[in-house]
Order: sequence, then structure tokens, then C-alpha cells
Amino acid sequence: AVHISNRFLDLEPIVAAAAKANGFVSIIGSDLPAAELSDLADAYVDMSHPSKNYGSATRVYTQVRNRAVDETFARFNVAGLGGTVSHAELRFYSTGSVADGPAAYLTSASWSESRITWKNRPGALSGARDDKGALGAGVWVTWDVTPWVTADGAYGFTLKGGSSSAAAFSSRE
Repeated sequence: AVHISNRFLDLEPIVAAAAKANGFVSIIGSDLPAAELSDLADAYVDMSHPSKNYGSATRVYTQVRNRAVDETFARFNVAGLGGTVSHAELRFYSTGSVADGPAAYLTSASWSESRITWKNRPGALSGARDDKGALGAGVWVTWDVTPWVTADGAYGFTLKGGSSSAAAFSSRE
């Protein structure tokens, strides 16, 4: 399996170690030649603060509760695939336990990490995929996004739904 990583790390064991220290989001593919992942961005939005940007937060959150809804967004520019994608995963490092984790959705990749808010967030372009149950702390959580990552290009994802307690993940900051 070939690891598709960001421009700073390109070996899976290094990625695993770095993620725990720095917060990291990656897509993994197999059956591909070497590929480059650039312009990684992540953020979360909060319904109770609809105009606030959380693009520089060190954690991202997803939860559903009466007036507190948070959604996580991740964006990647994939280049150099040169082959067929047989498997792709969106990965976040969980920093806390939660009884019911979020599902992944495809979304537009046209949002800006420094400008995204609840008011201007892109909507989902797909149905829910790989809805998670209970999540532990200190573990990688992966969502199968294979149907959506088909070729070089920009990809946006959102994590939403789940528990009334916030699912927390390390961000790239």
C-alpha cells in the first residue's frame, strides 16, 4: 500500500507518530503510484457562534445538541495519482471518547480555513458515509471515502452528526 500524505510527511510510521504530537489529517490510498497531497486545511464551525471562524483551533469538533451543533471540515488537493484509487480513507486522531461518532459527507472544496463559519459553510453533496459508533480517545478514526476520491483534484469533506457530547479530533495546527 502506498501512503498519500501531505507535503511534510510521506511515510506512514512517521505520520502515526506526528499525528499524536501535532494533529494531522490524511488520506490513505492503496494500489497507486506515489502521490502528493497539498494544501491541507481543517476547521470546525459552531452553530451557536455562526459568524466565528475556528480555522486556527488546535482541535476540531463534531456534535449534535439542542442549540450546540458543531461540524468539522477537511480539504485536500490530490495530485500525481496516475492510477486507479482502490481505497481511500479520511483519518483524524481522536482526542476524547464519545458514545456516538460522526459520519463523513462529501462537500465542496471551495471553502477557506481562515474564513469558514457556520453561516458560510458548504452543504453536504452526498449522503452520510461510514457513520461511526463509540470512539475512544488516543486512537485513529477512519472514514472510507473511496467512492469520492477518484482522480487528481480538490476534495472537501465534512464530519457531522453523532453524539450530544463533542467528538474531538486533533487538527493540523
